Amino acid sequence: VHALEAALRGLNSRHDPSGTGSGAAQPGSLFRVFFGLSNVQLQELIAAHSHRTLGLNLPQEIVRVTGGPYQLLLLEMLKCRQDAPYAPSRAVGNGAARAAAVQAEKLSKEVQKLRRVLSSSEASLSEADRARHCVDFFVNRSVETIRAAEGEYALRFEHTLEHDLNGTFHGLFLECILALLER
Repeated sequence: VHALEAALRGLNSRHDPSGTGSGAAQPGSLFRVFFGLSNVQLQELIAAHSHRTLGLNLPQEIVRVTGGPYQLLLLEMLKCRQDAPYAPSRAVGNGAARAAAVQAEKLSKEVQKLRRVLSSSEASLSEADRARHCVDFFVNRSVETIRAAEGEYALRFEHTLEHDLNGTFHGLFLECILALLER
């Protein structure tokens, strides 16, 4: 909670129109506060923040002090999410093989879509749309799924996923997405 408060104070001072703020906070400090927390830990952090600020809404405060794809990423990280992939009843024998094949095919299609998003030069696909797709792809995935996606990407295309992300995005959003990729 203290790290969250310090990050928000730093961002508030950067947006202070009087110019009296120190501006010393790094914009990625909020991402670092949320990065790696489980869903339960995030909910506890939100509750503690609300209690300490007498009910101040954390998502609204983030909207007030951030913007662009970075804001989108932070807000998505605050949402409830699954920390582990959903595992329906265990299949055995041929059922397990079919389930694995379906999962592999689904991941392959998602990797193809991600490649189209990252390599598209269509004017109709804005940076915000590309960022939204990347946030959807990376934030709510288990580490194992991300690793499998990286491997699938490297096998199917001439560039690595990291290379194509570097060619598509820049600045703070790129740094945060690469951090999610490297977890």
